[in-house]
Parts: sequence; structure tokens; C-alpha cells
Amino acid sequence: MKTNFGEIKNIITEAFIKSINSRNDIKKIFESFLKQVKSSDILKKEYIIFNNLSNKFIENKDSAYRYINENILLLSKYTNKQIIKENEMLVSNIISELDRLINYYERISKINSEKKQFADDKGEKLALTTFTNAMDMVVYDLKELKSKLDINTLEESIDSKIFNLIIENNVDDLHKSKESLIEHLTTKKDIIKESIVKSDYPIEKLIESATEKFNEKYSFLNEEEQSILKAFLNESDEEKKEIYSKLIKESKKTIKRRLMENKELWEGDNSNIELINKLELTELKLKTLKYNNSSINEFIKLIGLRNELLK
Repeated sequence: MKTNFGEIKNIITEAFIKSINSRNDIKKIFESFLKQVKSSDILKKEYIIFNNLSNKFIENKDSAYRYINENILLLSKYTNKQIIKENEMLVSNIISELDRLINYYERISKINSEKKQFADDKGEKLALTTFTNAMDMVVYDLKELKSKLDINTLEESIDSKIFNLIIENNVDDLHKSKESLIEHLTTKKDIIKESIVKSDYPIEKLIESATEKFNEKYSFLNEEEQSILKAFLNESDEEKKEIYSKLIKESKKTIKRRLMENKELWEGDNSNIELINKLELTELKLKTLKYNNSSINEFIKLIGLRNELLK
């Protein structure tokens, strides 16, 4: 389990930035992280220290040295054991939330897989396959995020240097970390990188980038299927209701058209009676359907039905 606060913060922030406008589950993880930071004096001070020492530019090396010492003093009243314990608790809580989400999406994927085996309707079977694959990819992303938090790395980064200053007792290692940080503070930072870290990077650009990545990752879904997946990941009842109504409306419209076509062709020919009866029964069933926080399987059935009607 990771104990370096800087690495934990960067992993969660990076996942959040990538998921803006497409993954409400990741947004909740990020909000949970911030809530825990705000409620702990240790985490709050670590957040300040890592932000200061990662992003600040100081021209003079002596000033940089004093600035490092002033930051480290913020945690002077806490022992290394207390700091590490607080960081472990932070990661443990986030991993528990990730496990809950992973179990939830795995359950949906399993239900879809089981339903697919018994689905007679080709459209429903195709929709179930498509959404099962999408859910599996969502689970993969969450497991990847969990593994990043679960494994301690030996990477020599600025975050590791800062963390060494906070908890290191060995004088030689402290001196080495301090020298590296002085070098870092007196080097001008990349402007774009700096602005993203400080969260004043244009939100429109972040949303555009995250949306493009989402669409690219789930390119095997059509536009409508992507919008359904987003609605479920974002837990947006309004979006789900709108899509549900649209699917029913389209299905009713298609049934009406096909009934007109087949009744015109009928003219005493009994070969179309079975199809006409089936269309009329489906039309009656659609009239009884109402959105009630419907599950993804209800959407899959509607997509399957609509796709079969369009053939």
C-alpha cells in the first residue's frame, strides 16, 4: 500500500482529470479524497507541503533552502508513525470505495452475461454483449487505479524526495533529498504542466480531452450506447429518463410505420397476420412502460427491441 502522500494525490488527481464529464464514479473517489484531506490536520499540511515544493519557483538557492525548512516545520509536531498511519488510512478508505464499485460493476457484467445465454432476440443479445464488454472495461480501469494505490514504488521522483524530507531520519539521505529539491525549486517549471496542477487550466479543455478519451476507449459502442453508459456511470437520473423516453418513442414510431406497410400488403394474405399481431402486442406493451430508475438491462431490452423493429 502506498504511504507517500504526494504519489497518492497525483494518482487520484490524474484519474479525475482523465474522467471529467464521463465518469462520475471517479469523481466520487476524488471528492472522497478531498473530504478526508480536509478532515485531517496531517493530510491537510501534507497537501500544502507537496503543492508548495512541487510547483514553486525560487530564483535564489538560499531562499529555496529556507523555504524547504519552513514547509517541513508544518509537520514537526507529528511523529513519522502518525504521518504514515494517516496516509495508510487515506489509501485504505479509497481502496474500500474502489472495491465497492468493482463489485457493483462486476455484478452487472455477470447478470448481463447470464441473460445473454438465454436471450432469444438477436438485438437484445447483441446489446447485452456490447454492454458486458463495456462494463468489463470499466472494471479494468478501476482495478488499475486500485493497483496503483496498492503498490509501493521505488521511483526516484520529486514526490519521493519531499516525502523523504518529511519522514527521513538519516542525515545523509536528508541532505541528498534537500539538495535535489533546491535544484527543483530553482528551475523554471513547464507553464502548461504548472497550470494543470494549480487547477486553473481551462476546464473546457479538460472536459474536451476527457470526452475524446472516453469516446475513443468505448469506440465499439455507437453514440447512443455511449450516452447510456455515460448516464449510468454518472448516475444521472435525468439523462437516463431522457434516453429511455427516446427509445420508447422511436420504437413506437417504427411499429406504426411497419404496421401501415404490412396492413397495406396484407389484403387477405394471411402470411402477414402473425407479424401484424406481434407488432400490435409490442405496441400495447410499450404503452405500459414507464421510467422508474430503470436498470441498464431495461435499456438493453429496449435497444434490442428497437434494433429488431428496424430490420
